[in-house]
Amino acid sequence: MSWVCREGCFENAGQWGAPGDAPVTGAGSFLNFLEEKYQEGLERVPIFVYHGNADRNAPFELTAELVEQLKSRGVKIEFLVEEGIGHNPPGKETIKAYHRWLEKVIGHKLHR
Repeated sequence: MSWVCREGCFENAGQWGAPGDAPVTGAGSFLNFLEEKYQEGLERVPIFVYHGNADRNAPFELTAELVEQLKSRGVKIEFLVEEGIGHNPPGKETIKAYHRWLEKVIGHKLHR
């Protein structure tokens, strides 16, 4: 799990505690991938991103900005937008698209 944030974007997210508190990743630290220092080396890793453009928990615009930053750095990134979807697990079509992308990346069919 990763997070992108501009200053103050978590102030209204009460489930994370006090205003301004940032959520933590599984590793126990906040990583703002909009900062270039966290983008170094990602051009060596193929990345698949999906995001619902009606997400009210994690701003879609920040994910789109991150994807554009990564593309400009030469990162091989596939970005799938789920139209009208909020902060939900991926839909069936997104999962199918992910499986096609993964098969292309690893060079063979998945056993399903």
